[in-house]
Amino acid sequence: MSSNSNSDEQKEWGERMSIPVHSLYRSLPKKGKPQGRESTVLAAFLLSSPSDALEVVALGTGTKCIGKSLLSPNGDVVNDSHAEIVARRALLRFFYSEIARLGSIYCDGRGGEKKMSNASQMFFRLATQDSDKLKYEFSPGWRLHLYITQLPCGALDSSSSLLGLEGNSELKAQKKPGRGDPTLSISCFDKITRWNVVGIQGALLSNILQPVYISTLTIGKVEDAFEDVSLANHLERALLDRVNSLVVDCWSAYKVNKPHVFLASVPPKEFQQSERDKHNLTCGRRLMQVFMSLQLELPSGYTAEGISYRQLKDMAYKFQSVLKMVKSSTFYASWHPKASNLENFTLSI
Repeated sequence: MSSNSNSDEQKEWGERMSIPVHSLYRSLPKKGKPQGRESTVLAAFLLSSPSDALEVVALGTGTKCIGKSLLSPNGDVVNDSHAEIVARRALLRFFYSEIARLGSIYCDGRGGEKKMSNASQMFFRLATQDSDKLKYEFSPGWRLHLYITQLPCGALDSSSSLLGLEGNSELKAQKKPGRGDPTLSISCFDKITRWNVVGIQGALLSNILQPVYISTLTIGKVEDAFEDVSLANHLERALLDRVNSLVVDCWSAYKVNKPHVFLASVPPKEFQQSERDKHNLTCGRRLMQVFMSLQLELPSGYTAEGISYRQLKDMAYKFQSVLKMVKSSTFYASWHPKASNLENFTLSI
């Protein structure tokens, strides 16, 4: 289905994405949910199978990110707690659990596959494009989808010239807004743009997983704001404008992804934009701990206790090569680099 479809098809797809997400959210306990006049943003990742079955595999809520004075060099604080980023962290945890369940991450002494479980006949399979190490990839026919109850922050700033709106139409990365202590976190729309080139799996998982891309992005409609199909098309074009000059030909598994954008119906009141209470989520270095639990072979001279988070990310040299190309583009010239001391932590700290 293309986002250039008519409004009835837009609505049908939007409902198909939003209904299971809201149903799962309502089934969760009340603790942590908005109360009274409070509201939040809800984001979720869904998997569709070759038979078109749909499942919500990750979900997150949140609207806040911490200021630069609260950043931690020990990896024990989550810097960005916007719903899209929280949901992505949940998705990565889901990927780790599925990869671990396959039971074939490690190799025998000859560098070959040691064993393969029956569970491998799922959405992950052994990669066919990578001969230098054992990696996984999405099986044919499986697709990943992202649903958000409202426009991701930075969307209108980055596409205002296409929408005919007043605002900043300069093509550059936008920081998340904040009061008082300024934040260094880049907007969610900019992060989604980056995922369309380097993949949503990030550097750490790139050591064992080929890049994973979003097939569709579905956003809850803002009441009485824009005409559905027009806004979806403009947002889709805005995503492409940022990366259309990039040519990713250095590694066959990477590409410039072109997700279709859809509009869902207006979400429930608790997900409609308003003043929100501050909320931070702290669970930091757990992704590194989960990665190390897979007991992968480390470079010579490194130990599990001594290798840093930064060094583990640098092991994914193909990912880093593509990311370097992205950061050299005009759009990402304004992307504030993360301070090196924030990723030098080890599990021994």
